[in-house]
Amino acid sequence: MYLHQSHGRESIDFEWEDIRDIMLELGLPTNAKEIGVGEDILIEALGMAKNVRDRYTILSEYNLTRDRCREILEKLEII
Repeated sequence: MYLHQSHGRESIDFEWEDIRDIMLELGLPTNAKEIGVGEDILIEALGMAKNVRDRYTILSEYNLTRDRCREILEKLEII
């Protein structure tokens, strides 16, 4: 999994782990336990995120079942 951001002509690609590592260096929380939010709440939030705003989101492209949300959050080491 990687993120891509474009700034004019400059393009930057990076892995999600890079962001996590920067957050760790800054002493920021990187998982559910560190922010005091239960796993079930995060799973529900990810599943509902595509409905928060009335605009396109990549999340609309996927069938985010509860099990799939859990799988994603576990892969990202959030839960």
